[in-house]
Amino acid sequence: MASYEFREGDIAAVGTYSKLTLVGPETRNAIIVPKGKHSIKQIIGVFHFDATDTEGASCAVRLTGLKFGNYETVLGGHTDGTAVGNGADAAVMDPMVINTNLAVDEGAEIWVESTMIGTATAGSCNVELVFDGAQGEKRYGFIRYVSIAAPGTKTAANSDATSATAYAIKIPSDARRISSMVPFTSSESLATASGGVAVLKLEGGLPDGDFYMTAGGHCGLATTAGLCAGYYEVDQIQTNVLVSPGSNLQVYGETKGTDWGTVVVGIAIEMATSSGGGPVMTYRERDLLVGSVDAWVLLSACGAFTTPGPLTVPAGFNRIVQIIHAEGDSTPTAASRNHGTILKLAGVADGEALLCLSGVTGTGVTGGNAGTTMGAKKRDVDIPVNSGAISPYVAMSSGVDTSAPYSSVTLGFAK
Repeated sequence: MASYEFREGDIAAVGTYSKLTLVGPETRNAIIVPKGKHSIKQIIGVFHFDATDTEGASCAVRLTGLKFGNYETVLGGHTDGTAVGNGADAAVMDPMVINTNLAVDEGAEIWVESTMIGTATAGSCNVELVFDGAQGEKRYGFIRYVSIAAPGTKTAANSDATSATAYAIKIPSDARRISSMVPFTSSESLATASGGVAVLKLEGGLPDGDFYMTAGGHCGLATTAGLCAGYYEVDQIQTNVLVSPGSNLQVYGETKGTDWGTVVVGIAIEMATSSGGGPVMTYRERDLLVGSVDAWVLLSACGAFTTPGPLTVPAGFNRIVQIIHAEGDSTPTAASRNHGTILKLAGVADGEALLCLSGVTGTGVTGGNAGTTMGAKKRDVDIPVNSGAISPYVAMSSGVDTSAPYSSVTLGFAK
């Protein structure tokens, strides 16, 4: 049976970890690992903030006192505009769930700490830990991010959660695989009538090849009365990407679309020391501007590469098991707009696969505010593929739309 513990508290400043010591009105300090428990199976939490003008942040959590050292991950965050005129948007954030398998010792003290990545001036974090009696394992948690001032340039993500320069991730000598990834993005200073998508690249130390992947998207209509985008939520991508111990894994970030201000793009990476973890996986990304309703658009770009060539099934892989997607309006207007986004994968083993990605509803009015930040959303699929090229097409279906959204799609391949 599982045991549940909880801590909350305020975050003192961006880049500084604060210990979470409260449970409602009570001060309880560290969590004591319950009797008979040997692992943490889940980290569940929410991040809430005091909104002020033109700021944004993601929430990082660190656990200390584990059997094999510290562990870091990301829970989501917010993007905020100018809260004036008719004010900021209110939002409710569902808890973010991180599935893991961290080894702990019965009776040990586990400190829960949290910090903000970005420019927020004040925030708080609630974290729940789920303990289990099964034996956990040694897992590593790494965070890398970069602040990007303008779209279109691949930039090394060399900062860690404390804003310190950390450079590439040195893959530990006993690490065998990437067991999960949490891409994240937030805008620190929103630009008016702007938006697009953010992508990441993982380069080096990956036996099945480097890859780009979707990180998130943003749409913002800002008028004289300002804009507020509110919370965004992210999906943990559980995976099984092989790594080469001792190698350097460099993370890069990039934004695409109309300049949407200074944007944080980053990722939390968990590495496991055990083998197994399901079928071996790797990823391939494509993105492009989708300019009109009811027309198929081939996603033919890949991050900084405008002509990367066909999306070819990686050697030895035989099916698609994950699809990761985000979109962002690059030229939002004050006109009503709504559409659904659908994906067509041509060239799969069954000929084609048609999938629902997302829907957008928005009304921008003179003097009003509108905007949203979309975390990278993951869905599980099972699509057989053969060797050769796959063509990912996206269409804005039905609706009324005068905008021009960017769309980013990442395919997760398995052996």
